[in-house]
Amino acid sequence: MNENNKVLVAVDGSKQAYDTARYAAQMLAGCGARIVLYHVRMTIDEAFYDIGINPAGRQQMAGIRAWEHEQTKAADELLAKARHIMEKAGLAGERITVRAEPRKIGIARDIVKESHNGYDAVVIGRKGHHLIKGLVLGSVANKLIERLRHVTLWMVGGNPSPDKLLVGLDTSEGAMRAVDHVVATRNGYDRRQIYLMHAIRSWKTISPTILGQPDQERVAALLAEAETSIQTVFQEATRRLEKAGYKSNRIHTEIISGVESRAMAMIQYARQNEIGTLVMGRRGLSRVEDFIMGRVGHKIVNTVRNRAVWIVV
Repeated sequence: MNENNKVLVAVDGSKQAYDTARYAAQMLAGCGARIVLYHVRMTIDEAFYDIGINPAGRQQMAGIRAWEHEQTKAADELLAKARHIMEKAGLAGERITVRAEPRKIGIARDIVKESHNGYDAVVIGRKGHHLIKGLVLGSVANKLIERLRHVTLWMVGGNPSPDKLLVGLDTSEGAMRAVDHVVATRNGYDRRQIYLMHAIRSWKTISPTILGQPDQERVAALLAEAETSIQTVFQEATRRLEKAGYKSNRIHTEIISGVESRAMAMIQYARQNEIGTLVMGRRGLSRVEDFIMGRVGHKIVNTVRNRAVWIVV
């Protein structure tokens, strides 16, 4: 990314939101992208203002005004704190814009609407903060996963390290776009390690109508064919990463065969190697169904807790 790229980081005042802001800063500090810290502020429905017309309602109106003032003050404070965290993590202050917008049609839909204003990525936390349920998976975050099909989404859980990224690859164009997104976020962070992984499912998990009942020789041939195909992908991904400045000794490739679940294979590999970020294309081999809405992506975003997941368009 460069100064022409723009990233929205949604915050709600929770600890997770501040950890998310820190993670985003660590990932984007040196790549040049502009950051918009964005907060959807709770408001009172306009209908409540009607009570101000009646003298009997003026006392209630004063309470409503005071509540709104507190909401505005709280929004300013949380955005200032998030900005400070990002600057402390290495992001230049002139690249950060803060915006607190009143809730209009709903937190998720407001974020989706804002995301159409020229953003290259949207960053959210996995869990939010009490009444501003902000970014709770199954609530706002889950809605964003479903609706943000036009822009890359980062979903951050816990306080993951930026040192290691795991990119799940297949032979689809979507997988290579995931590599390009990693390239775009490179910031000269010399310790960053990139892991390229491909998981091959066991033939036993594939419907017999697809493969029939292959013998061992047929299975071996299929595995060899799959490994040969993905090696070409690994080579191209490595070429793009090295061109962007990643050292060859910091790029690792891994093929895991015979897995029952590609999602769990990716998650387990991340756990075993203490990898903080999992990256995947939103679309896989199927053009009919979004990759993230299929079984692999769905399992990953609903299973991973203390890591970041990037869903790249």
